[in-house]
Amino acid sequence: MIEERQLTDQYGQNQRRIWIYLPQSYKQSKKKYPVLYMLDGHNLFYDHVATYGTSWGLKEFLDIHKHEVIVVGMDCNHKDNQRLNEYSPFDFKTKQFGKVSANAKQTLNWIINIVKPYIDSQYRTLANRQNTSIAGSSMGGLMAYYSTITRSDVFACGICMSSSFEFNPKECIELIEENHIQPNTRILLHIGSDEFARKHELARYMNTMLTITNQLVRKKVDVYSYLVEHGKHNESAWNKELSTMIQFLIKY
Repeated sequence: MIEERQLTDQYGQNQRRIWIYLPQSYKQSKKKYPVLYMLDGHNLFYDHVATYGTSWGLKEFLDIHKHEVIVVGMDCNHKDNQRLNEYSPFDFKTKQFGKVSANAKQTLNWIINIVKPYIDSQYRTLANRQNTSIAGSSMGGLMAYYSTITRSDVFACGICMSSSFEFNPKECIELIEENHIQPNTRILLHIGSDEFARKHELARYMNTMLTITNQLVRKKVDVYSYLVEHGKHNESAWNKELSTMIQFLIKY
């Protein structure tokens, strides 16, 4: 079952839609469930609202999976570069996107101080960090990475699919050293081999991901990084990785 709610956005000005997936046993039981917060909530469940017409198909997958989890999908602002701004921890500028401003901290504070308290008050959740995770893809993957690194006191697990490390690789690496990461933190890093137009771009990305992996291991983070052969940068490709994601998620 999926419910829709409206919460005040991180700017305190407008309403922002969130989607709440509840396990099939939720209505019949009294137990509490772990929670997975996911960026780009509009792309998770329904093709007709997905940006490119194809969703992750997350509901169908979770309905038949034995692990039960509440998923909170949070929409972004689709206007102009606002999604990039909301999910970026760093300023950057490219020919394709122009100037992008670092508003990830504001978005993270909204998730922690507005969204999570609402979910914990309205639903039967296991609200401790061990049962609280965050996931995303592309810029959402970068946002999930940033959230887990900087607020590992809240999120014990980060699922980072096709994360946009390429815009600020140096800063993404330095983020690890600049923050204390709680014990028993887990981070999954994924990339597809066909996500880049040129081989040298993939090689550069893989070097960044390997460096991040090594730095996280030094910090005693349980990290799993992997490359999917012929993997692409879209929801259909991430759907194929759902089993890997969920298996990593439940490693506690």
